[in-house]
Amino acid sequence: TLTHHQPHHLQIHIGTPNTTGQHPLTIHTRPHAPQGDEAAWTCHATGSLSANAEADAGAGADAASGWDEAASWPPEGAVSVAVEGIYPRLAEDGLVYGPAFQGLRAAWRRGAEVFAEVRLPEPQHADADRFDLHPALLDAALHATMLDGVERVVLPFSFRGVTLHATGATDLRVRLTPTGPDTMSLAVADGRGAPVATVAALAVRPVDQRQLAVSGRAVADSLFQVAWHAVSADAPGAGRVARCAVVGGDGLGVGPALLAAGSAVEAHASLADLARAVDEGEAGVPPVVVVPWPLSRDADRHSADAASDAVVRMLGLFQEWVWEERFGDARLVLVTRGAVAVVPAAGGGPAESVSDLAAASVWGMVRSAQAEHPDRFALVDLDADAGSGRVLADVLAGAEPQCAVRAGRVWVPRLERSRPPATAGVPASRSEGTVVITGGTGVLGSLVARHLVTHHGIRHLLLLSRRGPHAPNATQLHHQLTQLGATPTITTCDTSNPQQLATALATIPPQHPLTGIIHTAGTLHDALLTNLTPHHTHTTLQPKTHTAWNLHQLTQHTPLDFFILFSAAGGVLGSAGQANYAAANGYLDALADYRRGVGLPAVSMAWGLWEEVSEMTGGLGEEDLARLRRAGVLPLSSADGLALFDLALGQDRPLVLPVRLDLAAMRARPGARPALLRGLLGAAPSRAVAGSASVAPGGAGDAAEPGATLALSGLPAAERAHALRELVRTQAALVLGYAAADAIDDERGFLDAGYDSLRAVELRNRLSAATGLRLPSTLVFDHPTPAEVAGRLDELLREREHPDAEALLTRLDGMAADLSAVAADDPAREQVATRLRALLAGVVGAADGGGGSGAGGERRAGEGDEFGDVSLDEFLDIVDDELRG
Repeated sequence: TLTHHQPHHLQIHIGTPNTTGQHPLTIHTRPHAPQGDEAAWTCHATGSLSANAEADAGAGADAASGWDEAASWPPEGAVSVAVEGIYPRLAEDGLVYGPAFQGLRAAWRRGAEVFAEVRLPEPQHADADRFDLHPALLDAALHATMLDGVERVVLPFSFRGVTLHATGATDLRVRLTPTGPDTMSLAVADGRGAPVATVAALAVRPVDQRQLAVSGRAVADSLFQVAWHAVSADAPGAGRVARCAVVGGDGLGVGPALLAAGSAVEAHASLADLARAVDEGEAGVPPVVVVPWPLSRDADRHSADAASDAVVRMLGLFQEWVWEERFGDARLVLVTRGAVAVVPAAGGGPAESVSDLAAASVWGMVRSAQAEHPDRFALVDLDADAGSGRVLADVLAGAEPQCAVRAGRVWVPRLERSRPPATAGVPASRSEGTVVITGGTGVLGSLVARHLVTHHGIRHLLLLSRRGPHAPNATQLHHQLTQLGATPTITTCDTSNPQQLATALATIPPQHPLTGIIHTAGTLHDALLTNLTPHHTHTTLQPKTHTAWNLHQLTQHTPLDFFILFSAAGGVLGSAGQANYAAANGYLDALADYRRGVGLPAVSMAWGLWEEVSEMTGGLGEEDLARLRRAGVLPLSSADGLALFDLALGQDRPLVLPVRLDLAAMRARPGARPALLRGLLGAAPSRAVAGSASVAPGGAGDAAEPGATLALSGLPAAERAHALRELVRTQAALVLGYAAADAIDDERGFLDAGYDSLRAVELRNRLSAATGLRLPSTLVFDHPTPAEVAGRLDELLREREHPDAEALLTRLDGMAADLSAVAADDPAREQVATRLRALLAGVVGAADGGGGSGAGGERRAGEGDEFGDVSLDEFLDIVDDELRG
């Protein structure tokens, strides 16, 4: 198989004629290698050439060449066969043809014979004279054999008796006549019926269905989209948030909306002010802390500078949230307006576009933060409708990590497979126009450049990169593109600088105007949210966001065939350790949506991992790749990636995700399933909780979850300690890619075993899921061996099983604040009072040595209960006296 990135030597050898006058023909290739390190030649084809192919082929050629220019077309007695949608259908089944090869226009059948009309797409007409018979045109002539789909795909194997009668055709009439089980003859004429070529005998071979399945997975199953589903206002969770804090400005009116819904709302200028209020007062941290995104000024809410400033500003706040231990049991909810566009899954809902690109960037960053710190962050996009404010208290109490509220309805995003419509096709580009590729000398930029030339008929390319002609392989790339018939220009340009970019675009000649843009440039600086700096955030954002904005600004009045942004799936799915990169990609996704909203072409392709090693992925080791596989992300080959590129172009939407997901492996893993993937994965199987504290050591390849079958309550201390050590060792081995827990020494330090901050967070998340405990990201650094971590888990689980008095008092302080928010006329108020009276009777009875009801609350108010006539406010005073006296 020939690859795009590896140059090959081509050898065509024609031998001396044999006794029958035929010349033997062989075609070999071998990869280019340094002198003295040549690889072996690979034979691709053999054949023979003759001065008189028709005479050599005999009667078969005579029969094939019998065209009558005066005969009617289509032939008399032929029945029309529909060809509309054949290429999208074949693509779904795994057989993908690029736009240059989609030439079948009409077909007919007459008995066993098949007749067809094929036409070379307009962008390829300029190249027709370069070939005696354009290969794409000849290939399309054979597509008529697949009119019924790919139940039995046959591909050309050998040609015999090939004769060329004319050259330069762009339209063909084709007749295919079966001559055997797997052979046929071809007669090819031009649009007027004049003979062009004949093939006396074409032997075909069926394609192994497994081969098609491999290709089909990448094309049919690896292209996704985000669709929004409406849910009832109280579906995300139970009830509404009773008490919360609003931090920062409140230009969205979040505080008043929550107050109107009956929630107790505290307003604080910053998280530091909230922390001081907690220290100075008796109430604990509210369970929900809301940060309303301040609406940007209309003049700058879309610019890359605004996005960069927003991300850096919010980075400081998010870091403060994670670092502050007092906020450990609360959830931070970012409320925005216009950060996402709700696209309903089945229509019938709002049609809108992103209206705040800076806020969209922050959404990307928060998705990464959610991957690092499950249940600590949530996202809500709120419109200005009064009904939306009324349901906000329900939304904040819910469990959905991301949602949007529109006109009082709650919408949640779900990932779905993207299927091309029956009329889908790759948009054609004017062959004489110029296509600009940023990052054009990089691995992906080079792959796409070659693909544009070989499959899309593009001839003029402007490749921009920071090093330009001095980039590695730039000279080789220029030579390859030139050999393919293109006219490439490789230019040094910092595309994030608008002046440099404008100068580069001004070099495009008017006879080959700018017709398309593909933005592949980017850079990485991976770090956990707590370790990111503003500098690293700026340097990651600039090549992505500023270049994209500059391209938009400089070309928004230029008629473009396409405007393609290479984004990353992690910005949508959430990727630990890449909050800055996710923010950059969130901006690109939003810019594509914004452009389409104002009538400009755009699509953002949020790619998964490519097999090709690039400057951005070159630092990934085997452990990193194993971590991605555990997360369900598999690499894309270059061939599959480019096939998905073509398919993504045919989608009529601003965002598509070409990413290879191992959904079967994700379903097999226990644990909570990401909300975004619930539609693809289905509901997680329910498991009964065994005991008050349950953990699951799991097996290699599994993520533990709460509610598995290993109960700790009642176990002797030694058995309990052993179970927890096995849990930690098993999960630690899994994170390092080991097959079994035996590979982990529970007295050996995590750092010595190869743990870094990202692996430490992954282990923390697994242990949190296994135990139900909210654990700090510094767990393995504060407790540096598996044995010490197991000991700490034991302490925390015992505290949860048997909370001490101080912890209970803290929880009661928070409960008192929540209860004070319940309105006096709320029916739930008396139900709460009844329950608390029973609880207090049990506490006092136990203290007196009597037979109180205990925590179960079996005794009801009014049944000899001395607190039966106490009001809720009086009751809270009694609670305070009893527990503090």
